[in-house]
Amino acid sequence: LSRNTPDAARSVHMVPFFFVLIASGMVVIRNGCRRLSTWKVARKFRFSLLLPRLFLVGVALFCIYQWQNYWQWIQRPDILQVRQPAVAVDEYDRWLRDTKKQIEETRHSLSLYEWRAQLE
Repeated sequence: LSRNTPDAARSVHMVPFFFVLIASGMVVIRNGCRRLSTWKVARKFRFSLLLPRLFLVGVALFCIYQWQNYWQWIQRPDILQVRQPAVAVDEYDRWLRDTKKQIEETRHSLSLYEWRAQLE
């Protein structure tokens, strides 16, 4: 019904590449930790054990931060407007009921614009 709407499902095909990128980054971190473990100072502070854990905590915090930003972004009024025409969650049951009724009576469904015009 609408074009160029912001939709997270459009990037699902990129998920395997994200996993490869994350795995590659973890390998680099692990190799860096092994290299650091040969230094005297690093052995004293146990960087080889600490750095991977800090990396995982950092990734988790970054994911939480990005998730919160996504929800703030997707609920902005200008972004909601771009996604129109759309059926809001609270309208869905009524839209479904009206659409089924329309199909039973006339054998064709209404566009979202026609349905909204009927409500007015």
